[in-house]
Amino acid sequence: MNTTPVIVGIGGQCALGLNWPAMSAAVRAGISASAVLEYLPSCQDGHALTVNRLMTLPARASLFDRMKSMAIAAAREALVPWLAGLERRGRTDLELPILLSIPPERPAFGKGSGKRLAQQVVEAMPVAFDRARCSVTSSGHEAGLAALTYAAEQIAERKAIAFLVGGVDSYLDIELLHSIERQGRLKSDGQPHGFIPGEGAGFVLVCSRELADWLAVAVIAEIVSGGRGHEPRCWWGSEPTLGQGLTSAFRATLQASKLPAPRVQASYSDVNGETWRAEEWGYAYVRTGKHHASPLDHRHPASFWGDVGAASGPLLVGLAAQDLRRDFEPGALALVWTASDSQPYRSACLIRQGGAPG
Repeated sequence: MNTTPVIVGIGGQCALGLNWPAMSAAVRAGISASAVLEYLPSCQDGHALTVNRLMTLPARASLFDRMKSMAIAAAREALVPWLAGLERRGRTDLELPILLSIPPERPAFGKGSGKRLAQQVVEAMPVAFDRARCSVTSSGHEAGLAALTYAAEQIAERKAIAFLVGGVDSYLDIELLHSIERQGRLKSDGQPHGFIPGEGAGFVLVCSRELADWLAVAVIAEIVSGGRGHEPRCWWGSEPTLGQGLTSAFRATLQASKLPAPRVQASYSDVNGETWRAEEWGYAYVRTGKHHASPLDHRHPASFWGDVGAASGPLLVGLAAQDLRRDFEPGALALVWTASDSQPYRSACLIRQGGAPG
């Protein structure tokens, strides 16, 4: 009975593409989706803002509709192996819980929007869902990894057989963009340390290795451990950060791995150009340096697909899982981490190469 949590399906959409093959190829090629859009003017000087937009969606579509479209497409892509496995086994009665990461309440995405979005995504799926175990988390960037850690723990303890973990976000609303711009956080000629807003959805299908073998589906990667930290000095406070929250998340993840001397070959993060994220990473990296390989391999795809907010965790995990199979030796470890920009939470997850079923 092997209850090791493994990833068997990934799905995604963002400004770089409509599915994982397209997105990962664009990231590997170093292609950026940033574009200056005339219909999104700055509130300060009237110049067009730079964003990462999924061009197949209508320019004037609401935030809700944009997120709904991306989430449904990404979730369906992640479910392909599950559906194929169930068909091979002639089963239609296995219910799947979904854990969805969404942005916090903000302009154009008010109270009740998250619950309504989750309901409509579930209703659009071609599988049976365990609605009692479905949940929505609105802590933004870090929520997806926190949810994935929870799912992995539940599977390892035989409290569940599988989860669909996802996240979705979009910044493409003029009122929201102006709000961020007034905070001095948008990247521009006058603000080189800001971020470029994006949009996207990412989903990860995780189950036990035992179930993966039974369904005869390929294992993409194994979830080793996860951890969460609380940052007492956030970017919006008066005191400079010391990276305590991210350090705690790293240490909790490394300790929970139960490996004698875990050594990370690559790090994947939501570093997006903002100084506070880089500073927190610097402190956490130095404090856990003995667990990181040299030279440092730190990958931050926000440089290509923009800041994707609550979709960050699942998209980063999907990218890391694919890269582990292509770029690294067997058994290599990747540390994926994210930091909320609206709450003091930091999350990390350690994954390694998977392997074929059986």
